[in-house]
Amino acid sequence: MNFEELGIKVGISGRHIHLDSEKMETLFGTTDLEIMKSLVQPGEFASASTVDIKVKDKVIPNIRVLGPLRSSHQLELSASDCRKLKVSAPVANSAQQVTNDFEYEIIGPKGTVVVNTNCIIARAHIHLDLVTAERIGFSHGQLVAVRIENQNRQGIIENAICRVNEKYLPEFHIDTDEASAFMESGVASNFTFVK
Repeated sequence: MNFEELGIKVGISGRHIHLDSEKMETLFGTTDLEIMKSLVQPGEFASASTVDIKVKDKVIPNIRVLGPLRSSHQLELSASDCRKLKVSAPVANSAQQVTNDFEYEIIGPKGTVVVNTNCIIARAHIHLDLVTAERIGFSHGQLVAVRIENQNRQGIIENAICRVNEKYLPEFHIDTDEASAFMESGVASNFTFVK
């Protein structure tokens, strides 16, 4: 069955940052995040706030802050972003704690924070509610492969991780590089699991 038949949406995740309350206070002078747009997963949103990221003399401006605030920060970039910054970030799971071999500045309107942790390229992942996970026989933390078949481009994304929670809505998250490589129409019917 394809993703459309399973009720799994495909979400393209652009570069973004999650902040903890301490960094939010330093960068913005407040711990309040204004909701700009709700995301598919319940309670998650894109805020009206953005930061700039700087590594040495390289800058990526206007990186969206996602909410709600977390217990620790995490910067999620694409491999293309990392090439622009001339850094190497690991492919990791969302909320996974990592130590980077470079420092980067998070620049907000009220202050700057210098860190060397939690900059990642997010592993492709599938949010599944309990019913959908049981229906297709997947469990939390399981690694699966997803086949994408378009008219001109086909491919398989290996080692996508299943994230199962009763609060989730079914959604497959890929980043902008993966979307550029494989998606032509953006239709979920072109996505299937490789058994």
